[in-house]
Amino acid sequence: MRCLLLLLAACQGGAADGDAKDVAGDTSGDTSGDTPGDTSGDTSGLATTCDGVPLDATCPGAIELADGDGVSVVDVAVSWSWSSACQAGVADPIYVRVPADATAVQLTVLADNAPTWAHVLVEGESLLDKVAPNDQDPHAQHPAPAISRLWPTSPDEPTPSGCWAILPRAVDPDPASLSGRVLLHVRRGEPSAGVLPVVGVIVGDAPISEAEVLDILALAAATFVGDGVTLGVAPTEWMDWDIGAGLGLDDDRYDLLRAWTDPNGTGAIPVFFAREFATGGIVGQAGGIPGAPVPGTASSGVTASVAPYVDYGDGSVDTGALGQVVTHELGHQVGLWHTSESTGTWHDTLADTPECAEASDTDGSGTVGYDECTGRGADNVMFWQSSGLGDQDVLSPLQLSVVARSPRVLPE
Repeated sequence: MRCLLLLLAACQGGAADGDAKDVAGDTSGDTSGDTPGDTSGDTSGLATTCDGVPLDATCPGAIELADGDGVSVVDVAVSWSWSSACQAGVADPIYVRVPADATAVQLTVLADNAPTWAHVLVEGESLLDKVAPNDQDPHAQHPAPAISRLWPTSPDEPTPSGCWAILPRAVDPDPASLSGRVLLHVRRGEPSAGVLPVVGVIVGDAPISEAEVLDILALAAATFVGDGVTLGVAPTEWMDWDIGAGLGLDDDRYDLLRAWTDPNGTGAIPVFFAREFATGGIVGQAGGIPGAPVPGTASSGVTASVAPYVDYGDGSVDTGALGQVVTHELGHQVGLWHTSESTGTWHDTLADTPECAEASDTDGSGTVGYDECTGRGADNVMFWQSSGLGDQDVLSPLQLSVVARSPRVLPE
């Protein structure tokens, strides 16, 4: 979703939503596809990496996870060097043995401010994403700062288990100067009752009150209830941050997200309420699909634009409409894709979400809009286009199950 064109370098790493629509081509967090010189998209598996480093499906020196339900976190510091064969900064493969009882795995790759991505092989076979690599695919891989991916893409699919070989990559002309981390969050055991914590953060001079922030998050909480998970809203916080003429979608937003280090230790997903984006028509941005499950990275939160929803007669905020935007972006942040993309040719992989197909484009505009998709998923929170009416409040059982498997969900 390159924010208006987002490709993951995705708004170099975020899912962007426009005023009346979520911009076509939302790819934040997606790491499918190949990079020049790297053949790890080959489903036949690899004997070596793109720069000739041998891979070993026996998992030499693999990181082993302790027994027990809940979320285990692997956090590995990595160093990078430039590879002309890969045309990227490379780090040594990281081997982790993911147990058979894992129900979800989230991978995050960090390299200072540099765009990152990773290829993953499980038992020697390339782990492809939700769709095959394709230049026309809006979910195709593009590097982004703090890229993160979640498997499986649907709870009715098995979680890839066994020997994981993680091949971190970074884009930087001098990768030797980078410091990097690879994090793997592994959830084990079937999800049970838990809390997905969120915190509203009022940025600078954003024209919104604490009460309005809480109303917006209460609307999101009402939508996300299900599969044993509730949304836990932490007390509103404030951030002294000058966005100038408007918050830029790339470097400005990355700096804002990196500056937030969860000072009160809530463990919550921050929802930043800024005055407005510098790019007209953009009203919401997720850090990724999913975003990084740790604070202080370029994909660690949701950002919303307040100004388009202010009634300049009395200064009040349309909390219903802005709440719908925030709810949608929180869905992206924990791993939900659009149920249907704008062209009607791409859909999520969840079996119980309605699809609005290309044939629904009755006006020949090249997009399947809200009015054309009534009864075909337009009422779903994750439909690509906002109605602006605050009436998209449906999440399917499988969508709620994806949320429940997020490593951000804390046990009660």
